[in-house]
Amino acid sequence: MLAVVTIAVMAVLATVIFASLRTGGVDRIILAADILFRFKTEIIGTDPSFYERLKVYPGRLSHLVYPITTAQRNSCGQFYKASPDVNNWGGPYHPVPWVPGAPYVLALGIAAQDSTIRTNFSPPGNALALAIVMNDVQLADAQALKARIDGIGGDTIAFTQNGDNPVVVHYRIPITSLC
Repeated sequence: MLAVVTIAVMAVLATVIFASLRTGGVDRIILAADILFRFKTEIIGTDPSFYERLKVYPGRLSHLVYPITTAQRNSCGQFYKASPDVNNWGGPYHPVPWVPGAPYVLALGIAAQDSTIRTNFSPPGNALALAIVMNDVQLADAQALKARIDGIGGDTIAFTQNGDNPVVVHYRIPITSLC
């Protein structure tokens, strides 16, 4: 009897997983977009955010989760200062821990690198942005993510198409301060 129940439970789980993989494309994109938007709020929002507390942008996404030290660098490539940076950290800002340095999985097939880079919006020189980078994203996912995010609060998704090959995606968050 236990074997029959176990098989039935496994069959139900397999059905749910298979169905979610078949129909989960849009859900994955919504999830990834929501997490990226959450990162934006944690970096530059008003909750207080990382920038609001430290007046500097994080050099890594994991700086939103784990206390920073003077041995780490901010987004300008400068070491955090003991005061005010390290002493004012006030986090965690992001509730989900992960291994620092490892990619942060946003959704199946979409993972953000544990880094931030300064860049310009397009057209070049138009405005400063802090970018979260996602490597090896399938073109269809990048296009769907772009359609979901572009124009929400000034955010944008950028990537360069190379046939149907996976692309590097930049989620660009508008910022105002220079280094």
